[in-house]
Amino acid sequence: TVGDGFLAFALALVIALLATPVAGALAWRIGAIDEPRERGLHQFPTPRLGGLAILVAVVVSAVIFLVSAEYEMATTYIINRVVNGDYGVAIAYCSVLIVLMLAVIWLTQRLVGETRLGRRAGVPGAAMGQLAAS
Repeated sequence: TVGDGFLAFALALVIALLATPVAGALAWRIGAIDEPRERGLHQFPTPRLGGLAILVAVVVSAVIFLVSAEYEMATTYIINRVVNGDYGVAIAYCSVLIVLMLAVIWLTQRLVGETRLGRRAGVPGAAMGQLAAS
């Protein structure tokens, strides 16, 4: 339905907003950086993995909201178990999904490392903020 489409879009948007800083940190860590060139668009080094964050957002949203006749996604299965009153099975599947997501988060933290959100030195606008503060 149209409502599901809007929910899928909203979920993909939120995931992309959350995944973009992670992809940027990963890009800095592994060296996937677009260095400034004479004919390039960037004045400062720029991470190149933003598309990966968008891909992750679209795939996760599609897995959650797209259900085909041949396959039933985990979230749909869990919701159907709750509707049918099979609470134990639903809780077990939810627990498995939570453990899997925690494993993904742990792995992402190990790949990216500890990052600090905020402005980096040399970011355009940082100097302007310092000038305005003085």
